[in-house]
Amino acid sequence: MQHKFYITIGDWSDDGHGKTDQFLYESNYEVGELQKAYKKSCKKTGVKLHEVARDYEDGSVSPAIAKKLLKLGLDENLIRGDEDDEYWEDNEYPLIPEAMAKMIVWFIGLSMPEDFKCSPPDNSIPNFNGFWGELNVNFGYGLYY
Repeated sequence: MQHKFYITIGDWSDDGHGKTDQFLYESNYEVGELQKAYKKSCKKTGVKLHEVARDYEDGSVSPAIAKKLLKLGLDENLIRGDEDDEYWEDNEYPLIPEAMAKMIVWFIGLSMPEDFKCSPPDNSIPNFNGFWGELNVNFGYGLYY
């Protein structure tokens, strides 16, 4: 059985800048087991991904953390931005929200059994409105300010 869950990146509690992205995943394990595995991976590696990019306008992984994660097998493409990116000059590794979510899934996997599977669902859910489709209109734009 597949268990669906969201990984929320950003200010989920809306007590700061209030910006978030949610990424839908499904796994063959329940979310409670994944949460336990995340904590186990933190202990095992000495890395806490929830402390990466946690401050306002801090959108990167430090070189020390990047080195640890790469040594553990993290896909280098998740933390390597474009070589023209300003972070390269500071020897930092830029992140985007989707890459952060993928990195979390990989990190969870470090403490899961071999049969662990986790990925975005194969089926896509269409948008009713907007995004340049048949009904390209906004509903309730003025509700947010």
